[in-house]
Amino acid sequence: MISLEKRLKQYQEAFDKPSELSAVHYQLAYDFAFYSEQYQNLIPALVTSKRNLMEKLGTVSKADREFAATEEGIQEQQLKIYLKAVEKLLSAVKRRLETLNEEARNQY
Repeated sequence: MISLEKRLKQYQEAFDKPSELSAVHYQLAYDFAFYSEQYQNLIPALVTSKRNLMEKLGTVSKADREFAATEEGIQEQQLKIYLKAVEKLLSAVKRRLETLNEEARNQY
Protein backbone atom coordinates (compact mmCIF):
# COMPACT_ATOMS: atom_id res chain seq x y z
CA MET A 1 0.00 0.00 0.00
CA ILE A 2 1.25 3.47 -0.82
CA SER A 3 2.02 5.41 2.31
CA LEU A 4 -0.52 8.03 3.27
CA GLU A 5 2.38 9.96 4.75
CA LYS A 6 3.86 10.24 1.25
CA ARG A 7 0.56 11.52 -0.18
CA LEU A 8 0.15 13.99 2.69
CA LYS A 9 3.64 15.32 2.06
CA GLN A 10 2.83 15.77 -1.63
CA TYR A 11 -0.35 17.61 -0.66
CA GLN A 12 1.52 19.94 1.68
CA GLU A 13 4.21 20.67 -0.91
CA ALA A 14 1.62 21.44 -3.59
CA PHE A 15 -0.71 23.42 -1.31
CA ASP A 16 -0.50 26.70 -3.29
CA LYS A 17 0.27 25.24 -6.73
CA PRO A 18 -2.91 24.29 -8.61
CA SER A 19 -1.20 22.21 -11.30
CA GLU A 20 0.75 20.14 -8.76
CA LEU A 21 -2.32 19.87 -6.57
CA SER A 22 -4.27 18.52 -9.55
CA ALA A 23 -1.56 15.90 -10.03
CA VAL A 24 -1.88 14.89 -6.36
CA HIS A 25 -5.65 14.65 -6.82
CA TYR A 26 -5.13 12.38 -9.83
CA GLN A 27 -2.71 10.16 -7.88
CA LEU A 28 -5.15 9.89 -4.98
CA ALA A 29 -7.99 9.00 -7.34
CA TYR A 30 -5.79 6.30 -8.87
CA ASP A 31 -4.91 4.96 -5.40
CA PHE A 32 -8.57 4.92 -4.44
CA ALA A 33 -9.58 3.03 -7.58
CA PHE A 34 -6.70 0.56 -7.32
CA TYR A 35 -7.27 -0.31 -3.66
CA SER A 36 -11.04 -0.44 -4.12
CA GLU A 37 -10.45 -3.13 -6.70
CA GLN A 38 -8.12 -4.95 -4.30
CA TYR A 39 -10.86 -4.84 -1.67
CA GLN A 40 -13.45 -6.12 -4.15
CA ASN A 41 -11.17 -9.01 -5.06
CA LEU A 42 -10.75 -9.85 -1.36
CA ILE A 43 -14.49 -9.99 -0.62
CA PRO A 44 -15.14 -13.58 -1.83
CA ALA A 45 -12.37 -14.90 0.42
CA LEU A 46 -13.70 -12.84 3.32
CA VAL A 47 -17.19 -14.24 2.92
CA THR A 48 -15.90 -17.80 2.80
CA SER A 49 -13.72 -17.31 5.88
CA LYS A 50 -16.51 -15.68 7.85
CA ARG A 51 -18.96 -18.42 6.86
CA ASN A 52 -16.52 -21.13 7.97
CA LEU A 53 -15.90 -19.40 11.28
CA MET A 54 -19.63 -18.93 11.82
CA GLU A 55 -20.24 -22.65 11.29
CA LYS A 56 -17.35 -23.54 13.59
CA LEU A 57 -18.11 -21.11 16.43
CA GLY A 58 -21.88 -20.87 16.21
CA THR A 59 -22.41 -17.15 16.88
CA VAL A 60 -21.87 -14.11 14.72
CA SER A 61 -20.12 -12.09 17.42
CA LYS A 62 -17.60 -14.86 18.16
CA ALA A 63 -16.98 -15.38 14.45
CA ASP A 64 -16.46 -11.63 13.92
CA ARG A 65 -13.94 -11.41 16.76
CA GLU A 66 -12.09 -14.48 15.55
CA PHE A 67 -12.12 -13.23 11.97
CA ALA A 68 -10.71 -9.82 12.98
CA ALA A 69 -7.60 -11.62 14.26
CA THR A 70 -6.94 -13.48 11.01
CA GLU A 71 -4.66 -12.24 8.25
CA GLU A 72 -7.66 -11.66 6.00
CA GLY A 73 -9.47 -9.74 8.73
CA ILE A 74 -6.47 -7.51 9.32
CA GLN A 75 -6.10 -6.92 5.59
CA GLU A 76 -9.78 -6.00 5.35
CA GLN A 77 -9.46 -3.45 8.16
CA GLN A 78 -6.29 -1.97 6.65
CA LEU A 79 -7.98 -1.55 3.27
CA LYS A 80 -11.08 0.01 4.83
CA ILE A 81 -9.04 2.49 6.84
CA TYR A 82 -6.79 3.34 3.90
CA LEU A 83 -9.72 3.87 1.54
CA LYS A 84 -11.49 6.11 4.06
CA ALA A 85 -8.34 8.18 4.57
CA VAL A 86 -7.78 8.55 0.83
CA GLU A 87 -11.42 9.56 0.41
CA LYS A 88 -11.01 12.31 3.02
CA LEU A 89 -7.76 13.50 1.48
CA LEU A 90 -9.37 13.56 -1.98
CA SER A 91 -12.09 15.76 -0.56
CA ALA A 92 -9.53 18.11 1.01
CA VAL A 93 -7.57 18.40 -2.22
CA LYS A 94 -10.74 19.06 -4.22
CA ARG A 95 -11.81 21.77 -1.77
CA ARG A 96 -8.36 23.38 -1.90
CA LEU A 97 -8.46 23.40 -5.70
CA GLU A 98 -11.88 25.07 -5.59
CA THR A 99 -10.55 27.68 -3.16
CA LEU A 100 -7.52 28.42 -5.34
CA ASN A 101 -9.81 28.73 -8.35
CA GLU A 102 -12.06 31.22 -6.53
CA GLU A 103 -9.05 33.21 -5.32
CA ALA A 104 -7.69 33.40 -8.85
CA ARG A 105 -11.05 34.50 -10.19
CA ASN A 106 -11.30 37.33 -7.63
CA GLN A 107 -7.80 38.71 -8.27
CA TYR A 108 -8.67 40.45 -11.50
